[in-house]
Amino acid sequence: MCYIATGLAPYYAYLQASSSCLPPSAQEYPILGLNLLRLLVQNRIAEFHTELELLSPCALDNPCIQHAVELEQSFMEGAYHLVLSARQSVPDATYTYFMDLLAKTVRDEIAGCSEKAYDCLSINARQMFSSDQELLEYVREEHLEWEIKDGFVIFQKVKDSVPCKEIPPLQLFTQTLSYAREMDPIV
Repeated sequence: MCYIATGLAPYYAYLQASSSCLPPSAQEYPILGLNLLRLLVQNRIAEFHTELELLSPCALDNPCIQHAVELEQSFMEGAYHLVLSARQSVPDATYTYFMDLLAKTVRDEIAGCSEKAYDCLSINARQMFSSDQELLEYVREEHLEWEIKDGFVIFQKVKDSVPCKEIPPLQLFTQTLSYAREMDPIV
């Protein structure tokens, strides 16, 4: 389906630009919206925005496109609960498959951030899962290096292999001034 969405976009654009005698397709906006959802699922945000800019103002007003745009905004704001609850309000039945995949993307994003931000979390802090069992299955399937012990998920911190080298402040200041002097004639 995703290849169809990306493959048909140029034809839809051509039909809009030309004075074709073909009527507009009823599936155009659902397919373009599915393509946007596909990009969100794959966390390809830059490509999402590129595709969005190629759409006509009329297309941006379509509920299928607006749904994908609202999902992206919620995703970027970190309002993951809105992304997860949006499955109930899909504009087309074909969107539910991608919404399930998007839920996994959101869970992976939250898991990655949690792993970096915390040493451990209570199993009760499982707002993105419907049950403790679902959380346990996710931990077992996706993050085998996590440990579940005494009602907590304990994250294994990844140690940096290369220690950060501190730059002396005076050296940093003189180097910055040097760059500024070099940029002045250019500007």
